[in-house]
Amino acid sequence: MKIAQRIGDVVRQYGYQVDLNNAEEIREDSSLQNYSGILVGCSMHLQQYSPAVTNFIRQYKPHLERLPSAFFSVSMIDATSSWGAQLEKPLNSFYNKTGWHPKTVGRFGGALTYTKYGFFTKHMMKWMAQKGGFSTDTSCDHDYTDWDQVAKFAKDYITDMQERIGGK
Repeated sequence: MKIAQRIGDVVRQYGYQVDLNNAEEIREDSSLQNYSGILVGCSMHLQQYSPAVTNFIRQYKPHLERLPSAFFSVSMIDATSSWGAQLEKPLNSFYNKTGWHPKTVGRFGGALTYTKYGFFTKHMMKWMAQKGGFSTDTSCDHDYTDWDQVAKFAKDYITDMQERIGGK
């Protein structure tokens, strides 16, 4: 959610109103008619994206194709360039499941929030972090997000949106 909030902050700097919504909380009768653009973001866990986000995209695909839209993925795989290629398979699977192939895709490293994990998850994440070369210090959280990259993604999206809708 931190990455979505940061993107929202950047978009607001350009004078646009921003709504941050969780796909799990969106009502089926919600309308996207009054939006100028849509950014969809999702974290990847165990090479899978959220079913709620997949369902959102399927339901609102006509809007995503009509409006300036983009997708951003958050994963530990993207926290290091040596693993980035491993994201292609789950991303392509996600595109095939949803039928949506966004023109603009942001890929960001996430965080290891050890202090928020339960016992089992904490130890599983520590094991995975060790394999990936990330910190295994479970006494604190570790943020691997490149915040400048997040801001650039948001700015590039705004530029694309303004070109498509005639500027602001």
